[in-house]
Amino acid sequence: MTTDLFQNSLTSPINWGLIALLVVAYFVGGIFEKILWIFFFFGMGITCVWNYRRCKRIHCQITGYGFLVVTVIALANVLGYSTIHWKYIWSLFFLFLIFGYGYEFYKKHKTGTAYKKK
Repeated sequence: MTTDLFQNSLTSPINWGLIALLVVAYFVGGIFEKILWIFFFFGMGITCVWNYRRCKRIHCQITGYGFLVVTVIALANVLGYSTIHWKYIWSLFFLFLIFGYGYEFYKKHKTGTAYKKK
């Protein structure tokens, strides 16, 4: 079975770099903060989709596509096509995160594995 990307010595620093974007965004503020958040959502979404295609980790199927939906909503907000408050965008992000890991926890408890059969 292929290992997931957070266990890979090459891609793990990239993933943690995405998380570091959040810290940088906090100090930058303004529109640049929102742009960095969009890069974060997109990067995490692509990483999860890529990871799901590699090793079939259950939560990645949900979080990957969910984070990409959040990316589109956040981008629409920054471009002025949407007036959704950022607290709802972040809430949606965390809902996908909680549901993805919650479902994986449930499946692992039920089947003994966090991976889908290929």
